[in-house]
Amino acid sequence: MTGKGKRALYKGEWMPIASAPTNGNPILVSHSTYKWVHEAFWGQRMGDSDDGEHDEYNTEWGWLRDDDSGLEPTHWMPLPKAPQ
Repeated sequence: MTGKGKRALYKGEWMPIASAPTNGNPILVSHSTYKWVHEAFWGQRMGDSDDGEHDEYNTEWGWLRDDDSGLEPTHWMPLPKAPQ
C-alpha cells in the first residue's frame, strides 16, 4: 500500500473501490451517488437459473452483503475497531 493509502486509512477517508482488498474480509462500502453505506466482502455469489432457483454452475464474483445480495460500490474504507 502506498503512503497516501496509509494516510487515507488513518484519517478515515473513503478510497476508490479499485483499491479495496478482495481477500474476503468485511469492509465498509459506499456509493458516491446514492450515499448508501453497507458492510460487505468480495466473494462468489450463486447466480439464478432460468427457473429462478440458485444455480451452482452460474456463479459471479463481486461485492456481497451477508444476505448474498450484490452491490456495486464506488468507495470503501476499513471497518472500525470494535469497542473494548
